[in-house]
Amino acid sequence: MKPKVLLVIAALLSNPFLPGQSVRSDLKSGKKQIRTLVLMPVQVNLNRVTLKGHEPMVEESRDSEVPLALEIGAALRDLGYELDQASLSHQALAKDDYVRYTVDDMQKRFDEELRQLQRKSSDVRKGRFTLGDQVAKLPLPDNLDALLFVRANAHVLTDNKKAFGYFVAGSVSDTAHLDIALVDAKTGDVLYYARKKVEGDLIHDSESVASTIEKAFSNLPRARPASREDRHKAQGANAQAAVVESAKQVETAAASAPETIAPGPDSHPQRIRVSHAVLKGMLVRSVRPEYPGIASANFVHGDVVLRIVIDTLGRVAEVKVVSGPPQLLPAATSAMKQWRYHPVTLNGQAFEVETEITFTFDLQP
Repeated sequence: MKPKVLLVIAALLSNPFLPGQSVRSDLKSGKKQIRTLVLMPVQVNLNRVTLKGHEPMVEESRDSEVPLALEIGAALRDLGYELDQASLSHQALAKDDYVRYTVDDMQKRFDEELRQLQRKSSDVRKGRFTLGDQVAKLPLPDNLDALLFVRANAHVLTDNKKAFGYFVAGSVSDTAHLDIALVDAKTGDVLYYARKKVEGDLIHDSESVASTIEKAFSNLPRARPASREDRHKAQGANAQAAVVESAKQVETAAASAPETIAPGPDSHPQRIRVSHAVLKGMLVRSVRPEYPGIASANFVHGDVVLRIVIDTLGRVAEVKVVSGPPQLLPAATSAMKQWRYHPVTLNGQAFEVETEITFTFDLQP
C-alpha cells in the first residue's frame, strides 16, 4: 500500500471526532421507549476564520439557533416524536432564575460529557454515559421522556482565507458539525448520540442543514404511538402548564404595563431561513401550477426552484426565481403567490421565513 494512503488511513483512525451515530441497546430493541422530548437551549458557535485568526460571530450564532431548532423539530415530528421547544427556551428561562441556573448546570454537565461522547460514541450502546440523576431537578412535566441537547460548531472562512488556502495551503471551504444527544429525563442516561458534518453553509444553506439533521436521526427508532392513558396524562399536564403559564403572563403583564411601549414604525420582525420541510405542517392552502399550453406543445419540462418569503401572517410576500425553464416560470410564480401558511411562531414571537420550494413540471405520456 502506498505511503500516502497509509497516512490518510492513520489520520482517520486517530481522529477522535469522526461523524457517527450510536443508540443505546435497550432503546434500539424497544425495551426502552421515548415519545415526548424537551429541547434544551440550542447552542451554536460560529467563528469567522480570517488570515489573522478566529473571530467569534456572536450575533450570527444567536440568530442561527431558532432556525436550527425548527429544523430539528420538523425531523423529529416525521419520526413520530413530540418536541417541546418552549419550556426551556431562552425566553422562558429569562422569567425564572432558578430554572435558568439549573439548566445552565445541566448544559455544563453535558459539555463535560460531550468530549468523551465524541471520542467513544460506541459506548453509548452499552449505557456507559450518563449525566446523573440531577436531571430530575429540572421542573418539567411528568410526561416528558427525554432531554434533547444540540451543539453546532462552524468555521466560516473569509474570501481572503479561502484564496490563501487555495493558492498556498489550508482549508478552502467552511466546515460545520452538529452534535445531538438524547438523555433520559429521569435517570440522565445518554440514550442516543449523533455527530454529523454539515455538507454546506450552516447559516444560509437550510436544505443541507435539514438533510444533515435527517441523517443524524436515521438510526433513531420511530416513536411509539401514544396510548389513551398517555394522551390523557399529556392533556392533564398541558392543561396544568397552560394555567401556570397564563398566570405568569398575567403577572408579567401587570408588572410591566406602565412601561409598555408600542412598536415603532421602523420595527421589523426577524427573518429566518429554513427548509420547506419545516413548513409542511403549516401549509393552509396550496395551488397547483397550470401547465402552460405553449410549453407543453414544445415539450418543455423540468423543475422550477423558487425562493420565497412568508410574512408574519402566513402570506407569500416575496417570490424570486432561482432556476427553471423560462416558459414555466410565470405559471410557477403565479401559483406560489396564492399559497398560504399558518404564521411561524416560537415562544410567542412571530418570524418572517425565507425558504425554497421546487415545482416539477412533468409531461405525461
